[in-house]
Amino acid sequence: MAANLVVSRVPAYPEAAKAQEIEGSVIMDVLIAPNGSVTYVRTIDGDRLLQNAAEDAVMRWRYKPYLVNGVAVQVSTTVRVDFRLPH
Repeated sequence: MAANLVVSRVPAYPEAAKAQEIEGSVIMDVLIAPNGSVTYVRTIDGDRLLQNAAEDAVMRWRYKPYLVNGVAVQVSTTVRVDFRLPH
């Protein structure tokens, strides 16, 4: 579904994670509605201090509708959001 991503937002880096110099990836199960909006996000893996920021950002993402035989359908996918501090 990455090829169908139209709008993505970079998550705000959580201050608590910055203070502790926590970096890493958050892996989520995502449900995309036929209209391309994200309707459900569930974290599979990732530091707890990064999870909410990643989930909040992904909920605002928009995709081109996924078509099956010309009909837009709901689709489930896995999304990864990476958090890296500037060095």
